[in-house]
Amino acid sequence: MNELGKRYYLTFISVTLFLMIIGLYMVYSASFPISYKLNGTTHYFFVKQLISAGIGLTLMIIASKVDYKVYKDISYILLLLSGLVMLLTYFPVIGKTIKGAHRWIVLGSINIQPSEIAKVFLVIFVAYLLEKKQEKLNSFSYGFLPFIVIPGIIMSLALMQPDFGMFVLMALIIYLMMFIGGVKIAYLLTALLAFMPIVYILIKSFPYRVARFLVYLDPWKYYDDKGYQVAQSLISFGAGGFIGKGIGASQQKLYYLPEAYTDYIFSIFAEELGFFGVFLVVAAFTLFLINGVSMSMKIPNRFGRLLGLGLTILIVLQAFMNFSICMGILPPKGMALPFLSYGGSSLVSSLIAVGILLNLSKDVENV
Repeated sequence: MNELGKRYYLTFISVTLFLMIIGLYMVYSASFPISYKLNGTTHYFFVKQLISAGIGLTLMIIASKVDYKVYKDISYILLLLSGLVMLLTYFPVIGKTIKGAHRWIVLGSINIQPSEIAKVFLVIFVAYLLEKKQEKLNSFSYGFLPFIVIPGIIMSLALMQPDFGMFVLMALIIYLMMFIGGVKIAYLLTALLAFMPIVYILIKSFPYRVARFLVYLDPWKYYDDKGYQVAQSLISFGAGGFIGKGIGASQQKLYYLPEAYTDYIFSIFAEELGFFGVFLVVAAFTLFLINGVSMSMKIPNRFGRLLGLGLTILIVLQAFMNFSICMGILPPKGMALPFLSYGGSSLVSSLIAVGILLNLSKDVENV
């Protein structure tokens, strides 16, 4: 690894550990009231997240030592495996249903969300496909349709669970990678025009999705019902002010804000550390983006460049979607904040992605 590669490597490590340490602190801070209520101990969720962090860091180190070019040869296998595992969520005993959603499989005391791993494998597959079909990207049947049909199967499985947020995230990352990879603009515009009415139908067909959109337009109007969570999240941001209430001093986590330690952990963070803390986290993800894009553009082969860009955008896009949901900029939807939200599958998948990026940094050229 040359000096430039070392700088990218160390920046990824530093930003990732910084965010993960903040995440561990916030999981404990945001979860100890509900943890004590449900389990009689304040650190139940913290310990589980700490174990996930250990597993994730181990897999990150392993991924950092595996030559990223290996993924080209097994990209179809990875995508097939992710699809099969997502199907297992519907099987009795091994599949676990929470609030009507089939998103988890159970292995002993461990709950795994397969779609979290599938999104990483999806990026690998699309990067491989963009390299393989480089000379045929102007062809509709060879340079466009495969990107819709094959990844569309995985996206459909996410939609069936149902996990509309994951479906949208996967669609956005595939679309952005196709744009970066040079797919014909006319095809991309056509896909966008076709996708919009599909999204409209998917929202209109389910009353709870319509309700979420109405809440997005005016959460205070529905404060006593569907808008309660969004309103409480906004209260958290307002209560934090510039410097926050102080570490551990959030009131919203005391059963006011639902999902305080998972999807809305950023709101509790804003309440405790204020604008200053929010700025640090947003700046960290921005640095992650800049480092990832800059590094990827210096990888000497097309697959490596697209893989690096895809994984970087995946993590940062999900983070900024979570920020936007917590602040009411996007409609409310369950979306984990990478490295910070409670959830082993999200943390482990993010750390695996970082591990691949670390391996990519070893191939950087001084250009």
